[in-house]
Amino acid sequence: MGQFGTTKRRWLLSAIRQRKLLLQTNRSRKLRPETEKAVEILERLLSAYSYENDLNMARFIIQNQDNIIAILPGTGASGYEKKSSERRDTLHEARTILENSKSVRHEMV
Repeated sequence: MGQFGTTKRRWLLSAIRQRKLLLQTNRSRKLRPETEKAVEILERLLSAYSYENDLNMARFIIQNQDNIIAILPGTGASGYEKKSSERRDTLHEARTILENSKSVRHEMV
């Protein structure tokens, strides 16, 4: 289990809970069908597998960028800057993990 996988899983679950609460209380300013679909997809995938392995979580983040963006606060929201910065940092970390894993595999060949 890696630090990246564990912390980013918690970060995603927190963002999902927050978006679900906004949807339930009709305070979400994002398009409801798109946001509900993104929540459903991310919840389903995260419940099917723990993604605590750094490499698997990095792949998950990259493959699900659009769904992650859909659940995070939009422009003008009070948490937009912080969550946007966290998303960019997370994406950068995920790409770095994938690049490092590729270089390790090439060295082994």
